[in-house]
Parts: sequence; C-alpha cells; structure tokens
Amino acid sequence: MMRVPVLALALCAALPAEAKKVKFAWEPLSEGTRIEQQFQNDARLDAKLVVGGSETEGMTAKLVQVEDKAFFVQSAEDGDPRVVEISWQDHHISQSRSGRGIDDSQDDVHPVSGRTFTLDVSGDGLSIRPNAEGAMLEAIQTAGAQLSTVMALGEQLDGRALATGDTLDPRSMGQLVGSMVGSPPRSAELVLEGVEKADGRKLAVFDLVVEVGDVTGAGVGMKLEGKLRIEPRSGRLQSIEMRGPVHMTSDGFEDGVPVTTVMDGELTSSSTLVWTHE
Repeated sequence: MMRVPVLALALCAALPAEAKKVKFAWEPLSEGTRIEQQFQNDARLDAKLVVGGSETEGMTAKLVQVEDKAFFVQSAEDGDPRVVEISWQDHHISQSRSGRGIDDSQDDVHPVSGRTFTLDVSGDGLSIRPNAEGAMLEAIQTAGAQLSTVMALGEQLDGRALATGDTLDPRSMGQLVGSMVGSPPRSAELVLEGVEKADGRKLAVFDLVVEVGDVTGAGVGMKLEGKLRIEPRSGRLQSIEMRGPVHMTSDGFEDGVPVTTVMDGELTSSSTLVWTHE
C-alpha cells in the first residue's frame, strides 16, 4: 500500500476550503399566487431658508408614508401573470411641521386606499378595471412595475450559485427602489452577505447600498444602506430595509425675493412581502 507523506497531508489540510455557494431557483408565479406587501417610509427633515441672502429661522418636517396592499394572480401563462388583482387595504401619508411660527399636521388618504383593481394583459394591451386616472392610475402603474421588478429579480437569480462577497447586477431593482424612495437611483450595489434562518426557512441576505442624486449637490440626494432578503429555493423577495441621509435643495421666489430652501435629515424605508397560494 502506498503511503502518503505526512507533510503532504498537512499541506492539504491547510488549504482553504472552497467557499460554500448559495444556489438560487425561481418559482414562477401561477394562478392563485398571493403576495401581501407592507411598505413604510419615515422621514425627518430639518429645513433652513435663505431669503435674499440671509438665513431665517428653520423648520422641522416629519413624514410617514404607509402602504398595505396585496397582489392576487387570477390567471397566468408560462409563469407570466396575465390577470392580476391589486387590493389596497391602506395607503396614506401623515405629515407634520414645526418652526417659523408654524405647528401643524395632516393626514392624506390616497384615493386607492380601500379599493381593488384588476390588471388584464390577456388580450391586446393592458386593461384596468374599474377605470382609473390621475393619482389612482399612477399608483396602479407603480404597483405593476413593482411586481415586474420582483419577478425580474427572481428570474435573474434563477440557476445561479453565489458565494459570500459576490455581487449581483442591481439593474432589476431600479423600479422597486425608486418607487420606495420616490426617485430613481443613480447607482445601486447588492453584495451577498450570507445566509440566515427565519421561521425555519433559509434566506439569502444581501448588503444593499443605493444612491439617489448627490447628497452634497442641488436637487434631491440620498445615500441609503440596508439589507435585502431573498428565499433561495424560490427566488422570491422577502424584505428590503434601507436607512440613510437625505439632502434636498430648491430655489424659488417669495414676493420677488430669491428664496433657497435647504433640507437635511434621514429616511428609513422598509418593505416586506408575504407569499402564499390559494
């Protein structure tokens, strides 16, 4: 019998093991698939006004946006939903302001709140029942884009095996993240952090970094960091949570005098999805 030198065995033992990879698959949506999505934005902004070159008393604004809706696939063809029902249990924004002699708050309920719409692409083009326009149509279109993005992310992962530290092309996240923060991101980065267990299921956890605009320049700027969780065996998105600084500037006139508003604060954004089948 050939003997393996002890030194050779020791060298082999010292070699690093190949990193264990997370394998992903995509479970296409089918008739009876139901997705419940809960979304919330919390923002606090401290504003200062520069009127005619002189800084005036500042103001603090707080905003909470809540959206609770469900998608139900009534029919599908080859994994592609053809008729989808979207029901909003709640959709509202709460705002408050204080400073400059102002102390007020208000709640605005979105017109889709408590309503159900059906998107049908089984024929020629898209039809929406009942008919919707204005803010309702915009909310329906945003919801449809969110569903498409969730599907695109799962399809992008299908058949792939990723190791800790691997990056994922985040282009498919653009519409979803943009709908969460109100502006399309100029850059996004997804890096696999590892795997965790929740309620007996294995979830892949990605580190997420999103940049919108320029946090030091004009207009709207955000740099948000957080986590994105996906179930590898189905490719289905489970949650997104992001947090980071927000910077906004705007220019205008007040009684013919130039006014610049500068706002700095923090945004926390989260979205959870629960998948079932009826």
